[in-house]
Amino acid sequence: MRRRLGGALFAIALLAAVCGCDTNQPAQGSAANAQVYFSGNVASVAVYDVWDAKLVTLTYYLSTPTAPPSAASLSLGLWCDVPATVAEQSRIPAGYPFRYQVTIEKIPAGSPTPILLSDALYEDERALASVTEYDATPLVPLGDHNGILVSDTVSTTLGTRTVVLVELTNGRRVSTASREFLIYPKIAQTAVPSYGSKCPIGGFGNASSANAFPPAAVAGSSPSFGVELATGDTIVVRAKKDETPMTWVLYNSQNPPAFSSTLVVDGRDVSGTVLGRTASGAGTDEAIAYSYTQR
Repeated sequence: MRRRLGGALFAIALLAAVCGCDTNQPAQGSAANAQVYFSGNVASVAVYDVWDAKLVTLTYYLSTPTAPPSAASLSLGLWCDVPATVAEQSRIPAGYPFRYQVTIEKIPAGSPTPILLSDALYEDERALASVTEYDATPLVPLGDHNGILVSDTVSTTLGTRTVVLVELTNGRRVSTASREFLIYPKIAQTAVPSYGSKCPIGGFGNASSANAFPPAAVAGSSPSFGVELATGDTIVVRAKKDETPMTWVLYNSQNPPAFSSTLVVDGRDVSGTVLGRTASGAGTDEAIAYSYTQR
């Protein structure tokens, strides 16, 4: 059963908007372009050096020592290592990704009936189809790794020598708030075998599929959701972050990321003049709900 966003805060905001209560909002033009933004931020995020890992099995035939070996390979996902210095092991990102539910409505001037502007898909807590911005810091290329020898065995019975190794290619330094890090399977440090990988345990909302990491967007629109407001129109925004938060090892902080919204009208940030709340606290059950009336 789909749970709808709502609550007492939303009811208060909506009542004030419909009644035309004074919200101390500054006068605007007769028509305006409103843009709704969402963001996630955290004090510090973990950084890892990662490589694409592949398990390679080479079989040499002793009867033909000059012949190339037969080869088989299996992709393992990302293999992680921790940067050498403490200073390199964390970063303050420009943004931190959060999946969230969102509903954006407009109440036309003189009407008591809100019009749903965002698709109902983005209100569904099971879909969590909206995502705040990822860490956009450019990746630092590291080149290929020497790789890891797993085993080297000879079978006189079969007349073969079998070498198993982990090839590590396309190295890059990324933060755990980077989409490049999040979308790929990883070899966790607790995996058996782990091949020495130090990838953190846990994931983005416990997700295991790249489908859980869509490009950043607000109800299908990127980087913001646009609404045209005529004089007297009211925009109502409600949002709630994923209740299955990321684990601490991903954001290298004792405090969960902050979740907030910004409303920009004709290029000017009016978030401080809205009625309601534009930021959610650390608790997973807290939500964002606010309204703004074009004057």
